[in-house]
Amino acid sequence: MIDSQISGITFTANPINKDTSEMVIEAGYGLGEAIVSGQITPDDYILKKSLNLGYNL
Repeated sequence: MIDSQISGITFTANPINKDTSEMVIEAGYGLGEAIVSGQITPDDYILKKSLNLGYNL
């Protein structure tokens, strides 16, 4: 594992409310292991996954 200064974890669906139209990024200083194990309280970023290309896929 690389001794990182900042780490982040991305959830492709919101793990709190199960909303699949949202992504959640948790970021904090140090290794990602500290976020996963609960040793630190990360910053949370919630993003909407809307994509408007002007046509239907």
